[in-house]
Amino acid sequence: MELLDVSISIVFGLTFLNMVAWLYGFKSLRESLNSLTQAEVCPIDDRIKVSVIIPTRNSSNSLRRLLLSIDEQDFKPAEVIVVDDNSVDNTPEVVEELRNALSLNVRYLRLNDVAVDWAPKNYALIQGFKASSGNVLVFIDVDVWFKSRDALRRLICSTVKYGLASYAPSFHCRSSTCRSIEVVLTTFSHAFLGFNKVFNLRSGLAWFYGCCWGVLKDVYVRLGTHEAVKGELVEDKALAKRAKALGIPFKVVEGFNFVVTEWYETIKENVEVLGRVLHTYCRSKFKALSAAVLVGLSYVLPPLGIFLGLLTGVYTLTIASAANYGLMTYTHMYGAKLNNYSRSYALTTPLSGLVLAAGLMASCSETLKWRGRKYRIRR
Repeated sequence: MELLDVSISIVFGLTFLNMVAWLYGFKSLRESLNSLTQAEVCPIDDRIKVSVIIPTRNSSNSLRRLLLSIDEQDFKPAEVIVVDDNSVDNTPEVVEELRNALSLNVRYLRLNDVAVDWAPKNYALIQGFKASSGNVLVFIDVDVWFKSRDALRRLICSTVKYGLASYAPSFHCRSSTCRSIEVVLTTFSHAFLGFNKVFNLRSGLAWFYGCCWGVLKDVYVRLGTHEAVKGELVEDKALAKRAKALGIPFKVVEGFNFVVTEWYETIKENVEVLGRVLHTYCRSKFKALSAAVLVGLSYVLPPLGIFLGLLTGVYTLTIASAANYGLMTYTHMYGAKLNNYSRSYALTTPLSGLVLAAGLMASCSETLKWRGRKYRIRR
């Protein structure tokens, strides 16, 4: 009986701490969203010449969708450079077909290998830059597309105004599993790694969304181009860190209604991508494991407390845990709203949060799999 009393007391204490953490997360999430820049429409000077650079690998259907969405924009770039990283699908044929059908200047650059010490995506992007002629560069991942006809214009306006601007996208999912996980990822990133911290000069945190961003050519050169981060698997985060260290300002633009990016459908894919994105976090396996336990516990504790309270008849614990679950769920409704999902997906966060914990553990793997390639991580 004494052991049960001690266990209940521990769960009570952890529930209180967890509520404090989610209250902080809710406040920080609101501050992060308020830190985003509004996407403005402006006239674009004739002297602005935009080069859009798209890296792709075995993604011909996604490439078709993206090029069609660029063609529908009310502002046309001077050139769209498709950098094909040794695709074995029908990517060349899709480019040739659309080059003749669209009102875009589409250029095709084929890479058959990757230079030593370069991450493949970074190598594709630097080759696209070297082939470009614009004074404004827009880097777009192949699994992105625009939702509105003025989305590209809005990004260019912010890029010209600030020097470097990244869209905060909404994430498209085809499955309930994907939507449930993405609610957690969107919410957690704003709640605990948000842009209120990124734009705080006293914080070492720096990142932006690398799926769709623009930069003035001279700012890109000051950053050192992608050559400065050539071996990084998370190049956008590395570039953001360089920008912050060099005193180069950048903005993250609220793009939830303007740009969409495809997210990963299965639990396995999500754990793999989280392992890649978070691999720099695993400087210490103990630190990563501790973080995984804390994150996992923060998500499963509310339903666990409810169950334990009902089982033992300690209804104060049931009520406290239900309040904890309600707070966590309400916070995650923001993640559902930003991605235009049903708010009901916030109810599944105890299970989806475990995927984030698994991703933290996967970040310590010696090898990571990405886009059909395996990478050995040097720590």
